[in-house]
Amino acid sequence: MRIFLIAVVSLLYMTAMSQDTLNIMYYNILNFPGTTPGRADTLRKTLQYTLPDLVVVNELSSETGADLILNNSLNVGVVDYYQRAEFTDGPDSDNMLFFNSNKVALYSQFEIETELRLINEYIIYSLPIVNDTVFISIYSAHLKASDGSQEENLRYAEVQAFKNHLSSKHEVKNIIFGGDLNIYKSSEKAYTEITTGQDIPLYDPIFSPANWHNNSSYANIHTQSTRSSQFGGGATGGMDDRFDMIFVSTDILNGADRVRYIQDSYEAFGQDGNRFNQSVRVPNNASAPDSIINALYYMSDHLPVIMDVVILEEANSIAETQLLEFEFQIEKNLFSFKELDEKLEFKVFDVIGKEVYSKQLLQGMSQVQLPSNIKSGVYILQFSELQSNKSLMTKKYLGL
Repeated sequence: MRIFLIAVVSLLYMTAMSQDTLNIMYYNILNFPGTTPGRADTLRKTLQYTLPDLVVVNELSSETGADLILNNSLNVGVVDYYQRAEFTDGPDSDNMLFFNSNKVALYSQFEIETELRLINEYIIYSLPIVNDTVFISIYSAHLKASDGSQEENLRYAEVQAFKNHLSSKHEVKNIIFGGDLNIYKSSEKAYTEITTGQDIPLYDPIFSPANWHNNSSYANIHTQSTRSSQFGGGATGGMDDRFDMIFVSTDILNGADRVRYIQDSYEAFGQDGNRFNQSVRVPNNASAPDSIINALYYMSDHLPVIMDVVILEEANSIAETQLLEFEFQIEKNLFSFKELDEKLEFKVFDVIGKEVYSKQLLQGMSQVQLPSNIKSGVYILQFSELQSNKSLMTKKYLGL
């Protein structure tokens, strides 16, 4: 039995006006520029089609490559508002952040050292500043490649370094962590460390833990390889791995610190679910125009992953409260507690405030079973007086 002693929080959703939306892209750009700097024009097609506000890349090989992307892929024609972070030359290939300077500004950057590659930290803030500054912590990682226990241990060590860095900070909010993580399945220690380590949980916005490797059931989220045959370096064999991912902190899921994930915006761009062990071009891919599908094919052996967040005028309010005095024991969505002295209303909300389940609890009850449609993810459990609907206890619950 797995027992959770859940921290008590009260989640009171407030009406919030959106200030702006940020489209975020993570993309492994395959040793760019390498011997084919002309791929900057190939990348331009995808970026002009998707119009990301933040572009976070892996496998950048030089500062020259960063300038090529800035000047030939982003600031093209009438567009002149993209800027980039400072280039940091670490071991092996490097990361970079490009950003829409009309919407965000770079506050600071830092490099987390690992035995393999740097994990880059970029702290940005949204523009214009309304009421108070909204900071977002962007992290880019390219973890150890290849399958095997030794490689898994190296990925785990890299993620530990990242989580140790987060733990050392006085306060960290609105965390977005992603990149080419080379994780084959969610049972890997690296994945567990990302999602639970250092008491700083990060969440997969599409809540899809699985063994993704060579598994057709997850074809719609596979990101590598765009190619079934070899050319220009990179992996071949068609789409059969979900290596590229984005994770977010709890406050981004519920908007507690004025940045909120937009539900259903996460996707592997160019993936229509019909790619299993085949290239991004075969069979015919109608998820984007042919010119864009071809650009994805020729640019890299990875697909980019994208998602949207909204900047809120006001944060969703979180305050601590507890008027009931009992602890839960939780096993497979079965909640056990001491016998109730009165009738209560029990409700379950998802992180965006939608009610997904409710049940009246009768006097003397000591258990409640959540329905099977409550899948893995973050939920808010609320106990209220039956007549007045006054909230007596609210708990945050990580469903399995």
